Amino acid sequence: MQNVLAVRDGNATSSVSGLSTAADGDQSKVVRVRQLCDDIQSILPVNYITAEVRSRLQRLGALQPINAFLRREIDQMQPLISTVSECVVSLRQFVDGQSVYDDALMEVFNAIHDAKVPQAWTKVYFLFFT
Repeated sequence: MQNVLAVRDGNATSSVSGLSTAADGDQSKVVRVRQLCDDIQSILPVNYITAEVRSRLQRLGALQPINAFLRREIDQMQPLISTVSECVVSLRQFVDGQSVYDDALMEVFNAIHDAKVPQAWTKVYFLFFT
């Protein structure tokens, strides 16, 4: 009965892909996060293929200092690129209602909405860059 009264009074909440959203406020939050996910995906580099990178660096001279530096940088960046890409794809699926609620996804959702770096990305960064 309370649900019927809430719908009648305009105070109903709807479930958008696992998020309990009040009429317009949180709905715009979902739209904003969806836009930010699209923006992140559009600027995120593609995953490097390790064998391909190594063979190209071999052709350029594996013992050259610049190539050793590039290989190290790529080896450090790849886990972060993969993590960010997987998180953004999972979050997009979550927002679109294609996956279920997860505490980790909710943390990423809130962090992206609040213009903060998600904890999962920070962990990967510190693991490979320090």
